[in-house]
Parts: sequence; C-alpha cells; structure tokens
Amino acid sequence: MSSPAPSISQALTDTINAIVTIIDQIAQTISANASAIATVLIVGGLALGVYALYRRIAPAVTGFFRGLFG
Repeated sequence: MSSPAPSISQALTDTINAIVTIIDQIAQTISANASAIATVLIVGGLALGVYALYRRIAPAVTGFFRGLFG
C-alpha cells in the first residue's frame, strides 16, 4: 500500500509555509537581539570614523614630528 503522491498545490502550499516560517524565525531572532545588533553597528561606525580621521591626520602629525626631531 503506497500513499498517494502530493498534488502540486499542496507542495506549493507547504513550500510557501516553510518560507514564511523561516522568515518569521529570522525576524524573531533579529528582534530578540536588536540591542546587541544596534550596539555592534554603532561601535563599528565609530571605529570606522576614527580610522578615517586617523588616515587623514596621520601624515600631517608624522610630518610635524619628523620636522621637529629630524
């Protein structure tokens, strides 16, 4: 006794339900960790800003000290 094959509409419904479940779980995980994600984004942005400022100012500072002690 074999079970009947699922219909195309049932397969599509199951696939869509699985996709919706996955998206829901991702959204729940993001909302549960929103504070940590925001902290990482803010600290990363600050670190990037400091790095960009350093790259812009570093040649002038090293040139100043090179002229002062050179």
